[in-house]
Amino acid sequence: MRFFLNSCQGQKIAYESDVIGATLYNDVTVEEAKILIDKSDNIYIVDVRTQNEFNAGHIKGAVQIPVDEFEKAVNEGKIPPGKTVLIYCQSGNRSSRAADMLGKTGYNNVKDQSVNNMIGGFGEWQLKGYPVEYQSNSRVLFGISCASVSPYILLSGDSAMAIFN
Repeated sequence: MRFFLNSCQGQKIAYESDVIGATLYNDVTVEEAKILIDKSDNIYIVDVRTQNEFNAGHIKGAVQIPVDEFEKAVNEGKIPPGKTVLIYCQSGNRSSRAADMLGKTGYNNVKDQSVNNMIGGFGEWQLKGYPVEYQSNSRVLFGISCASVSPYILLSGDSAMAIFN
């Protein structure tokens, strides 16, 4: 016997037999993720790091959903259907948990949509020199966010000094 899994709107998502044993998500390298972002106009980028990590720098266009809140977001339908979803964290560990959660819904096994975990994470993204976007006035200096310290940073040789108002 074969039956359909249906969305809340009654649309066919996948056959149950297609989901069982299917790939829950795809691991992609940072280079492959960059290509997905550059070539797709149908991508939904999810950063599952904390708010502070996100503020200190993220991939342009990313939506921040902390991994601890990801399952709730999926259950509430906050991941849009019909998208190539790219999930990342700092190293790839938290994002693999989130990708697994989304993959278990059958999302990866429907035409025109996929779940992708960026292995290597944002840390490797930065090492490659790929573009980084910052939230509000936050900037990263020597690997730490300076937004909570001071908006004014003086650089002199190998040292930095924050100026407090």
